[in-house]
Amino acid sequence: MQSAEGPGDGQVATGRRVSTAGTQTDSVSGQTPRLSKVNLFTLFSLWMELFPPVEQQKKSQVKKTGLVVVKNIKMVGLHCSSADLHAGQIALIKHGSRLKNCDLYFSRKPCSTCLKMIVNAGVNRISYWPADPEISLQNEASNPTSTEDAKLDAKAVERLKSNSRARVCLLLQPLVCDMVQFVEETSYKCDFIQKIAKTLSGNNTDFYTECRQERIKEYERLFLISNEEMHKQILMTMGLENLCENPYFSNLRQNMKDLILLLATVAASVPTFGHFGFYCNGSQQTNDMHHQSLPQEIARHCMIQARLLAYRTEL
Repeated sequence: MQSAEGPGDGQVATGRRVSTAGTQTDSVSGQTPRLSKVNLFTLFSLWMELFPPVEQQKKSQVKKTGLVVVKNIKMVGLHCSSADLHAGQIALIKHGSRLKNCDLYFSRKPCSTCLKMIVNAGVNRISYWPADPEISLQNEASNPTSTEDAKLDAKAVERLKSNSRARVCLLLQPLVCDMVQFVEETSYKCDFIQKIAKTLSGNNTDFYTECRQERIKEYERLFLISNEEMHKQILMTMGLENLCENPYFSNLRQNMKDLILLLATVAASVPTFGHFGFYCNGSQQTNDMHHQSLPQEIARHCMIQARLLAYRTEL
């Protein structure tokens, strides 16, 4: 595996779909491909960002964030930010002193306030998805003050990172060869998607492809900055300028796209509530339907977590 070492950033995998000893198994050896633990934790953090909200999320400069807490290479906590608390704050409330020596996987680089608190809790490592951070750096021409505040927060995070005993890094591994293809094939062939597709349309391929394309577009919009130059600017503001040169940047983008594609493929294998034909008009009726369907959406969320976990073991 090729890697780029940044100042205080840890290792960033840049190779394309290679095998990592002890974490991924190449299908050429006769065994099914498997997710590495790093990629499993990364995917879980992204998925937790999509946890069904109990109430409508307010539009804010603070992005909703998912967090996976890992101790001794085992997941001990899955969290997502709420309208009132950031993901890091929720983890501190839930785990307290038990966060000591844990590894934390964020779907976005945490803000300076969260970073300071979790570093003081004695965590071992803080890893994050290399896109728009928790305090959004996306350029908003209508609100330049907020953008400037986000830049100041990013600089504060960088100072905290350089003075921290915890390892604050971007840790992203490429998927094993044929992993995406394997996940697509097994997702399409699972009994659930086959039965639902036949019931609804009689055309399995069209139904599954439609769901998958919707998820890909949604997740790319959420987790990947479409404009490459803007992505570079955000990485530089976050202190990751060493990744803005090729081949590191192009490999980073490809690894991110592969993980998003895999997540979308798994999510498509469990259709959303709306795909069963339950649509309604009117804001009040829609709101009532949302609360009625929330337990089903949480169940779906957990089902997809289970399917992701299955790709860590051999199916």
